[in-house]
Amino acid sequence: MPESVKAKTLTMFSLEDSLQAALDIAHMGAWGWDETTGEKIWPAQTKAIFGLQPEVEMTRDLFVSLLHPDDVPRYRDAWAAAMNPAGGRIYELTYRICRANDGAERWIHSKARVEFDGASPVHVLGALRDITEEQATTARLRESEQQLSLFIEHAPASIAMFDRTMRYLAASARWNSDYGLAHTPVGRSHYDVFPEISEAWKAVHRRCLAGAVENCDGEMFARADGSAPWIKWEVRPWRDERDEIGGIIISSEDITARKEAEALSVHLAAIVASSTDAIISKSLDGEIMSWNAGAARLFGHAAQDMVGRPLARIIPPEWMQDENRILARLRVGERIENYETQRLTSDGRRLDVSLTISPVRDAAGKIIGASKIARDITERKRMERALRESEERLRFALSGAQAAAWQWNLATGELIWSPECAALFGRDPHALARYELWRDCLHSEDLAPTERLLQGIIARREPEYRAEYRVILPSGDIRWLSSLGRIEYDADGAPARMSGINLDITEQKRAQDAVREREQRLTAFLENSSVFAWLKDENGRYQLLNRNFQRRLGNHFQLGKTDHELWPQAIADQFVKNDRAVLAAGQVMEVVEAAQDSDGGLIWCHVNKFSYRDGAGRRFVGGLGVDITARIKAEAALHDSEALFRAVFEQSAVGVAIGSASADGGFLRVNPRFSAMLGYDDDELIGRTFQDVTHPDDRETNLRHVNAILAGEVDTYRMEKRYLRQDGAPVWVDVAMALVRDTKGAPAFFIGTFIDISARKTSEQALLLAKAEAERADLAKSKFLAAASHDLRQPVQSLTLLLSVIERQVADKPKAANMVEMAKASMASLNGMLTGILDISRLDAGVITPVAASVDVGDLVDRLAREYATRAEAVGLELRHATRALRAHTDGSLLERILRNLIENALRFTEEGGVLIGARQRGERVRLDIIDTGIGIPAEQQTEIFEEFRQLGNPARDSSRGLGLGLAIVSRLACLLGAEVQVASRVGRGARFSLFLPLDRSTPPRARATPAIEDAGGRILIIEDNSGIRQAYEIMLKEWGYETLSAGDGEEALALAAQSKWEFDAIIADHRLGPGLTGNAAAAEIARQAGRAFPTMLVTGDTDEERLTEISASGFALLHKPVAADDLRRALASLLGVTAGLKAQHAG
Repeated sequence: MPESVKAKTLTMFSLEDSLQAALDIAHMGAWGWDETTGEKIWPAQTKAIFGLQPEVEMTRDLFVSLLHPDDVPRYRDAWAAAMNPAGGRIYELTYRICRANDGAERWIHSKARVEFDGASPVHVLGALRDITEEQATTARLRESEQQLSLFIEHAPASIAMFDRTMRYLAASARWNSDYGLAHTPVGRSHYDVFPEISEAWKAVHRRCLAGAVENCDGEMFARADGSAPWIKWEVRPWRDERDEIGGIIISSEDITARKEAEALSVHLAAIVASSTDAIISKSLDGEIMSWNAGAARLFGHAAQDMVGRPLARIIPPEWMQDENRILARLRVGERIENYETQRLTSDGRRLDVSLTISPVRDAAGKIIGASKIARDITERKRMERALRESEERLRFALSGAQAAAWQWNLATGELIWSPECAALFGRDPHALARYELWRDCLHSEDLAPTERLLQGIIARREPEYRAEYRVILPSGDIRWLSSLGRIEYDADGAPARMSGINLDITEQKRAQDAVREREQRLTAFLENSSVFAWLKDENGRYQLLNRNFQRRLGNHFQLGKTDHELWPQAIADQFVKNDRAVLAAGQVMEVVEAAQDSDGGLIWCHVNKFSYRDGAGRRFVGGLGVDITARIKAEAALHDSEALFRAVFEQSAVGVAIGSASADGGFLRVNPRFSAMLGYDDDELIGRTFQDVTHPDDRETNLRHVNAILAGEVDTYRMEKRYLRQDGAPVWVDVAMALVRDTKGAPAFFIGTFIDISARKTSEQALLLAKAEAERADLAKSKFLAAASHDLRQPVQSLTLLLSVIERQVADKPKAANMVEMAKASMASLNGMLTGILDISRLDAGVITPVAASVDVGDLVDRLAREYATRAEAVGLELRHATRALRAHTDGSLLERILRNLIENALRFTEEGGVLIGARQRGERVRLDIIDTGIGIPAEQQTEIFEEFRQLGNPARDSSRGLGLGLAIVSRLACLLGAEVQVASRVGRGARFSLFLPLDRSTPPRARATPAIEDAGGRILIIEDNSGIRQAYEIMLKEWGYETLSAGDGEEALALAAQSKWEFDAIIADHRLGPGLTGNAAAAEIARQAGRAFPTMLVTGDTDEERLTEISASGFALLHKPVAADDLRRALASLLGVTAGLKAQHAG
């Protein structure tokens, strides 16, 4: 074998061994499949990751059997996609395995590249890595964050946590709702969220940030919505793990929206992965303290046979001196890595092992023993010895090689072979050899190139011939030959003869092919792996960079440059320092290094660095790095999360307790606030159960909730219950309890938050008594108003109708007509008062149902402005309006009632200046404004004005200024329409009332002209117990062309109707007719006895809630006294017109 091939082969073995050692420490392994030959590339270290012995053959079926069942479909999909030539040709998957030797579940990340021959996959080569520890760290962080969120979610109090700059770190849902925050304030400054905070509160914040704890049992606190509740608050600093004040926590017990999401972090036990290596701990005296399953498998001794025994039991005598030196190094705190030695098994065999030994310290830092990790390297040592022996044999064979001679007469074509040469070609040495025989032996792919080479040499008159080619033996085997010869030319320059030797270089070619294949595999691994791979010479100049290195860390990297030419100073310094340490140690070294990615961001890498020498003795340093930035960040976040939980748990203003996951829930941990709530010291509660301190009357309910959450029926529960203090006194507590489950879904522990609500319970009881008393008073008031309204409406109705009759009779007498007009104005004022009472009663009765339609707001405002302009001018005021074409989706009549009340209210309380009515669009709403320059409304009374009979500036109860029902009606009608009413005012400057309605973008309907009243004529049955109203009805109806029948009560009406043989067309009846039948009942009975229905109109002065509901349910038309003559006339004509239309339809 040539020296260059030999050197390259040795270099590849050395480099591959170094890479495999680095991969082994990094829990990585290479793998591959040859789809054409079926060859499988699964090195021992790769099989070890799967818990397989080196001699076990890895098959696809075995691989699938080791996969976690949930990951098998994803594996099949990923493999099928990689095998598709139209795809990315990359196989990459993260999956779980059940390790074969111990059943442990491990997380594996695997990546490979698929090489294709056309559309057929040929080779698959990749690498895989055990990422269980990274997955565990991520899971711990996720569980910690979930538990911290669970704590915030169930906190029943208003809590906010701030840093030293008063920036929100956390806030409970109750905090957000009670302070009117639509979005979370986390990340914002408290003073930006509430710019109106007083200096007094800021001073409290500063004192508490300096270390003070301030609280108040009761203080009036003004909120933005105008309310001023009494609250109990506390402000205290919280400290970080360095016992430094990190900010403050503000809490309030009276803010009843409990914290739904607060960062809850619980300490969970770390998941320790089992190891296939032997892990042994010993004292400084050499006594074995622990012996894991890997040690039992490796050395053949059970743990019970070794623990407590001296480690010398497995150390060969000649190695004891080294063991003593190791103990001496451990005593001074030195860590020993990759120390190769020998150990004895239980059957006396010697094992070559590699040891990593670390000192073990106690809590005070004192070294008390050592931990050893032993790895079996027997196979590796055997392979190294075999390689050395093979190299020796190769050198001997090369030195003793015999040339196979040959001669060729170019003139005659005769070929003379030595017996050795004939043997090389597999031919009979006695057979006649000619050029054609040599030609027939050559491989078809080499024949033409070899002949061209020979012809070129002869054409150029070159004296020497050198060629390499393949020959096919009679057996079909192929042999590589190296042919060396000289050419003799005659006097004319023509070639005469050739002579030379042939050497069998088949083994050299195979070695070269093996080196090339190893190079290709190494290149494929480095280029397709997710690790960062590089190689530098001893001067620090880069010789190799894999694809992932260049993609993640910068495409600008150039081979031949040093770290200081490519990286920032600090990063380059750490790389150079670690490289020199590896070169000095001459062994693999694990380090964590910071690097800069292609975007300039900082990333962290876990790197295995190694050094080696090539065949020329040159030294190189290489590295395999894994990006652990996510793990570093996750560990930092977990650390911060746990510190935050400790601060919140210990310093929380609400009680917090953690209990065992059982029906009784024994206390495992409680915070100071909870202990103080029940009058115990913290230690006194540990060991007791929730049931022990629960009031006997509440235990059954509490246990039912606990069993439901343990059974998985609910995730959390919330209840108010009584606990018993240590002195036996009951205390009311608001409890929010959640069950925390482990990663497998099994119950782990309960966590609960508790707040003392005893004071609130006392207040609630007093409030219930006060509310019942107020409801009784309100009912009495409503009944009084209803009765008074009915009695007042009777004479008003009579006067209204009679004045209408008189008005027509004195129309040609100006003086008398003027007197009638004055009387009608007085009646209108009285009628307005009674209408206000009626509206309140109807709203209380719930008999008003809005009918939403498209309403022309601009037209409505124009009409009302024209109507009220004259009235405003009469009192020296200016009424203006500004509108645009707008439509709202609402009830037009109810909207008009609201606007009339607001306009009349503005005119009534404005002495100079004027009133402005405006309408405009605001987003998807219509805004109506009524603005006046009147007396204004004090801020503290802007809520009271919407109460019944509440007036400002009218202490004498001047009836011309109303009864104080207008705004109460506005408020209730707006609520019925789903509209919003706002008021803004300054005393002495005026007021603005704003109404917000939904915008209607539909096409407006065509306007319809109001038809003139057409009296239908006919005979009307009048039922009215008030003789004055009854006579007025008779006079009015006769003037309108109707005949009348009149009765004073229901019984008389029944007799009169029967007497007339039911010959009448409609009924007008009062509802309340004295002690007998009501108008409603009388009309219904008449219809029953007549055997047919009559158009019926009930005209009543009742405002009682029950009676209005009864009338509404009858289906009869309803008018409220006092009703104007024209309104009565139009209603009657409409009633008879609808009936006539129906009769005509039936007749047709």
